[in-house]
Order: sequence, then C-alpha cells, then structure tokens
Amino acid sequence: MSGSIRHVAPAARREDGEKSAFLRRRALVACGIAYAALYPVVNDVIAATVYGGYSRMSHAVSELSATGTPPKALLTVVGPVFSVLLMGFGVGMWQSAHGVRAIRIAGALMLGHGVMSLLWVFAPMSRREVIAAGGSTSADTMHLVLAAGTGLFVAAYVAVFAVAFGWRFRAYSVLTLAVALVFGRLSAQVDHLEAGDPTPYMGLLERIGIGAWLLWLAVAAVVLLRRPAGVRAGSSSGAPHLERPQAVRGGPSRPSTEGGTGMTKAQAGQAPRPHAASQPQPHRAPPDPTWRGLYRFGAWAAGAYVVMVLTPLVLLATVPIPPSSGAALLEYIDTHRVVYLVELVCFVGLSVPAMVVFSAWAMALKHVDKSVALVGGAFGVASEITALAVGSSPQSLNGGLLALSTAYESASTASQRAGLASAADAVIATTNAMPWAGVLTAAGILVLSLVAWRGPVSARVAAFGIVTGAVGIVSESLRPAIESGYLLYGLLLPTWFALTAWTLHTLGRSPRDPVVGGSPDLVTGGSGPPE
Repeated sequence: MSGSIRHVAPAARREDGEKSAFLRRRALVACGIAYAALYPVVNDVIAATVYGGYSRMSHAVSELSATGTPPKALLTVVGPVFSVLLMGFGVGMWQSAHGVRAIRIAGALMLGHGVMSLLWVFAPMSRREVIAAGGSTSADTMHLVLAAGTGLFVAAYVAVFAVAFGWRFRAYSVLTLAVALVFGRLSAQVDHLEAGDPTPYMGLLERIGIGAWLLWLAVAAVVLLRRPAGVRAGSSSGAPHLERPQAVRGGPSRPSTEGGTGMTKAQAGQAPRPHAASQPQPHRAPPDPTWRGLYRFGAWAAGAYVVMVLTPLVLLATVPIPPSSGAALLEYIDTHRVVYLVELVCFVGLSVPAMVVFSAWAMALKHVDKSVALVGGAFGVASEITALAVGSSPQSLNGGLLALSTAYESASTASQRAGLASAADAVIATTNAMPWAGVLTAAGILVLSLVAWRGPVSARVAAFGIVTGAVGIVSESLRPAIESGYLLYGLLLPTWFALTAWTLHTLGRSPRDPVVGGSPDLVTGGSGPPE
C-alpha cells in the first residue's frame, strides 16, 4: 500500500504543477486585456480630468505627462505598471506558443516593447507653449525616438502574430495596422506645435489610432485564452488546426483492430492510414509552372532594382549630398547635373522592375491564397504606377527642378532668382511630403510576405519580408518626422529585393515536388512554418 501511495504522490504533484502553470499562463495573457482596459481609464478619465484646460479633441495624449503638468506625477508612477503589463503579456504570449514560432517571436517583440516603454518616464515632452517658444530639450527628441520605436514594435508583433492564424484574423490585423499608422501619421503635427499653431482634432486622431491598437491587444489576448494546447497553425478559413491526440492519459493508445479479430490493420494486410503530417500539403507545393517565365523575369527585375538603388548611392560617395533648400539645390543641380539626373532616373525608374516583381510574387503565391496574393500584388503594382505618375522621389528628386535650375542660372536679376528659388521650395516640399506610393509598396511587401509564410519559399525570406513591410509602413508614414531614422528601411528594402531575386530565380529554374516526410527542398530550405 505504501508503494501505491508513493506512486500516486508524484502524479498528484505533477498534476498540481501543470494546473499552476496553466493558471499562471492565463494570468500573464490576461495582462493584455488589463492593459487595453486600464490605459484609457488612467489617461482619458483620470489624468485628463485633473488637467484643467486639457482637450481630448485637440491635445496629444503625451501632453498629459508633459513636464510641469498636474497629472505628470500620477502618470510617472503608473507608467512602469503599464510596462509590466506589456512585458507580462509578452511572456504569456511566448508560453502560449505551443511550438508555433510566429507566436513565440511576437511574444519576444511584445516583451521588447514593454522593456523599451520603461524609458518613457525619462523622456517627457515639454508643454506646447514651451515648444512654441523654442524651448525644446533633449527629452523632446528622445520622446520622438521612442514614439518611432513604439510604432516599429507594434507593427512588427501585430504582423508576426497574425501569421499564426487564419485569414480573418490576418485581415483584422492588417486593418488594425492601417488604422493605427494612418491616424498616427495624421496626428503627428509637430510642425504645428513648434509654430504655436492650433492643432484641431489632433487628440481625436491620435486616440483613434491608439484605440485600434488597444482593441487588437484585447482581441489577441482573448484568442490566446480560447486557444487550447496543441493548436499549431491557422487554416486558410480562419479556424485553427488541432493536433490529433496520440494517446489516452494513463496508458499507451491501443492499435486499431480489423473487424474485431484482434488483428491490427497492418497485420490484416492493409496499410495503416498515414498521419496528416505526412500528407503532401497543397500550399507548400511549387507554384504554377506555366508562369516560370514570369518568375525568371521577376528575378532579373529584382536584380535590376537592386542595381538601380546602389548606382546613385555609389555616385553620392563622389559628390556632396544634395541640399534641401530651394536656391542651394538649384545651384547644386547646375553643378552636378549628370549625377542628379542619374539619381532621378534610377529612383523613379525603379518602379518599372518593381511592378514586374510584384506581379511575379502574386502569380507564385496564388495557389496558397489567391485573394490575398492578388491584394498584395495589386498594392505593389498600384504603388509603382503612382510613383511613375508623380515622377519624383524623396529626397528632393523631381524632374521639374532640372528646368528650374536651368532658368535659375540664366536669370539676370535677384528678384527672378528669388521667385525661382521659391518655386523650387514648393516643389521640394511636395516631393518630400509623406509618399503614399511608398506606404503602398511596403503594404504590398507585407501582405505578400504573410502569404509567402505558408507558401513554397523559405520561412526566413517570408519573415524578412514581414519585418520589411511592417518597418516600411511606419518609416514611409513618418518619413518627414524621423529623417535619418528612415535609413533602416532604406537598407531593408534593397535587401528584400535581393532575396526576392534569388527566390524567384529558384522558382523559375527548377520547380520541385512537394515536401513529403519532412525532406526539405531547395526553395523552402527546410525551415517552413509549423503546420
């Protein structure tokens, strides 16, 4: 009897430990819901109420914790609590992955966001009247850097987490990113603050973007709480796949018998039914071979894109960087006309090979998800058509400036030159404004990469595309504000096109059979996502 007691005690302790871990994981995941619920209460109900003269419609949320404001002390104390909630949700997300790599990566990104958010207490913005008087400090600069970092983290983990689920949740996540980034960009009225101008609806626009993100946090937490252990990847219909139980708790599963004779199917001469994991997976199959010519053409076009990006960069190493003011730029163009013309042709003309690349990607992925692949390809092609129609590219590349430069050098009076310089300033301002074509390009990369994650390409290439697209949407939306921060996307974009060149070349050169029995092929590299 004592032996049976000793046998039961470890099992009971193990069961208690599993129950404790289960409850701890659910509590950590619930931190996402707590964050989404408490954030508007603390900021818009409590802090905004005690701040006399604060307008939720026209003032930014960050102004609640600005230096010298009444609710600053409260928000300084509560801020780390919100950081802990984000970090807890990230850990809970990691523990809820159950082998799904995308959820684990998203959890790590969420944890990183929480750690970075601890820095907000060291970077309060100045009050708007101080900023208007030119009293901005290094804390204001750090505040803008943290805002850009927050956008990057949010875009990254929303996109990566969506990969683990079906198309409905992916569509919702893309919509969340679009709302958060578009309204976040519309609310970024730093120039109005510096000029001391009114900022009508800035607070409302910002709160719409933040609200979309908070709602996504709550939805993602609910999805994880309702997701049983054993869920692997989402199906194309949006429903999760469940692993088939292999054994009944308490003992090994019995082999199925044939006709009640006690003989297994294998003993009865019938082959056992293969496990689902060993079946060929249609979405991992090679793409339509009738489009192999387009894949090869797309590979060459992607290579041409990379060359057209690198050529002007090499030329810029031999000449000064173009200035951004009208008169100085017109003089620069006259002195370095050939270099400027090459830059203009390369940066505007690369839209032509990019259209071929997006078309090739859409055809290569249509057997995975025809609708979403079409949307991604349409985003990419539409963005490049828009760029060609505009005929300009940041920074300060516009064909009209060539004509203005010629007229500027031939002008005989100071007033004529001043008028041409003013016209150049207007063209530069229009050219360097937030380029919607660039946002569409990044959106096309993101959508296609989400499809490619389940398609016949390396998971590493797909993951790199997801990161590139997410970073690109943020960088293009905030380009006038982040300035040199755009360099990260400037490096990721040609790298993605280089990876695309090799991937499309491989797809067009030698289509392979589906992966069966876990044997990797050349394209997938054996690193596909969990099914």
